[in-house]
Amino acid sequence: MKMERFPVEREEITYKRKKAKGKRQALLAQFDSEELHHRLEDCICPDCQGELKEIGASLQGQELVFIPAQLKRIDHIQHSYKCQACSEKNPSDKIVKAPIPKAPLAHSLGSASIIAHTIHQKFNLKVPNYRQEEDWARMGLPITRKEISNWHIK
Repeated sequence: MKMERFPVEREEITYKRKKAKGKRQALLAQFDSEELHHRLEDCICPDCQGELKEIGASLQGQELVFIPAQLKRIDHIQHSYKCQACSEKNPSDKIVKAPIPKAPLAHSLGSASIIAHTIHQKFNLKVPNYRQEEDWARMGLPITRKEISNWHIK
């Protein structure tokens, strides 16, 4: 006796996850802040050696710095400059921006001090990630153990 095969119907299930919006700014707002201004040392145009005039400043990034038992937000403000001599000669303005330090991990709450502290806790003090997660939550920074692990890998 030969058994008949019935076709198996497959149903594909799809769903979309809602992306969390606006949590980062609300999270960063609770910490004390300190502004760190990045200015050019010499306000001299690299092209014509004329004087550069400051035309504005913009917030380029925020990072949390770990000071033992304290978290502080540092706002990195990048200043922009315009050369008056070059702008009189050319219709397009020559804009020069002050350099800012590069973040250790882009789009992450982890600054160099926070990442260094988690590595110290993990490898020197043998504190597991779930306990570090609890410690950070007590200080008001909800970092997950997955984020901590990813910092150590990267």
